[in-house]
Amino acid sequence: MTAAGEKEESLQAPREYPFTMHTVGAQTMVVFSQADADEVSLEGTVVHRAECRPVVSDSYMKVKRLQVKSVKPQRLVQQLDRAVATVFKPVANHDFNLEYEKKKKSDGKMVRADRQLVLDLLFSAFEKHQYYSFKDLVDI
Repeated sequence: MTAAGEKEESLQAPREYPFTMHTVGAQTMVVFSQADADEVSLEGTVVHRAECRPVVSDSYMKVKRLQVKSVKPQRLVQQLDRAVATVFKPVANHDFNLEYEKKKKSDGKMVRADRQLVLDLLFSAFEKHQYYSFKDLVDI
């Protein structure tokens, strides 16, 4: 690995890795194996967990910095000839609100029907079906 202005010796991958063993503790971890005939068998339980990490040094941090830089996407800057004209201005009353108001005015106000007539209509409706939404009952 070499970088612009960096010596190859200063960017070597770490060669020292401390090996630490930890007890699993309260976790229950097991090892399974799978044979050719899709038979899964329990091999044993895990008692210790081992970790192997590189020693954090200046050379290791340089290598990690280069790795992060290589993964980061390149950003592209473009200068536009003219301003983008997709600025949305606020609207006081939207089209669907205007349509709703027109429909409301054309329907007019609800007129209260005779009590006995409404009860007869409701009972005849419930003879046809057991359940109705409130909106459907208002329509009936």
